[in-house]
Amino acid sequence: MLKCENAECDFTRDRHLPVLVVDEPIYRRLPAFLIATVDKFASLPWIGKSGAFFGHVDRHDPDKGFFGASEPGEGRPFGNGHRLDPPDLVIQDELHLISGPLGTAAALYETAIDLLSSRPGLHGLIRPKIVASTATVRRAEKQIAALFDRSETAVFPPPGIHRTDSFFASTVPSAREPARLYVGVASQGRGLKLLFLRSMQTLLAGAQALTSSPTQEGEDPADPYLTVLTYFNALRELWGRSSHLLRTPLLPAGG
Repeated sequence: MLKCENAECDFTRDRHLPVLVVDEPIYRRLPAFLIATVDKFASLPWIGKSGAFFGHVDRHDPDKGFFGASEPGEGRPFGNGHRLDPPDLVIQDELHLISGPLGTAAALYETAIDLLSSRPGLHGLIRPKIVASTATVRRAEKQIAALFDRSETAVFPPPGIHRTDSFFASTVPSAREPARLYVGVASQGRGLKLLFLRSMQTLLAGAQALTSSPTQEGEDPADPYLTVLTYFNALRELWGRSSHLLRTPLLPAGG
């Protein structure tokens, strides 16, 4: 169980966060919002309990959760042939990455997921709504048709009257409000690990030097800069840099 460390939060002390991170409790509790990666699709044909995500449950136990046909004899029947509704909203992130061989494999599972998530309505099947985010809308209609078998798409936000203002977002000139500044470090003849170490040391030392000048409200303007967020291209680089930091002593400022 997960709890919040903030004493003023509602989910602290005896109350835990309503979040499940292990597969088995997820099959039982059937959360209202499910987050997964596309590789989880491959487990659908092999795990009978996954049918519960699409409403295929007919029994329930107050302590254990929901049960379907793969677990006979567990829980009490709903009665009257009642079943839970299947998912009615699918949110797909990074749509532009699901292409090529991955897109071909994912489309096969999307066909089954679409069928399992559809339910009968007054005017035919009601299919789930799909909302996708992508880095580019180029050929988006073709990709959506191939992946989700949907012929109609709507781009949001729609193009505005002016290219700098779409009503939902606007471009602010840097002269009026300074934009983000990117700084690069060129260190010829030095190793990348040493460059990485010295860059972080300089950033943290600069932030530490500013912590002695709080604002009138008592806030420390340098507090957000006392943490360095670092990106790595591969796990190998992550482990290499981390082990190097643990083994290398940091010199004091000016040393």
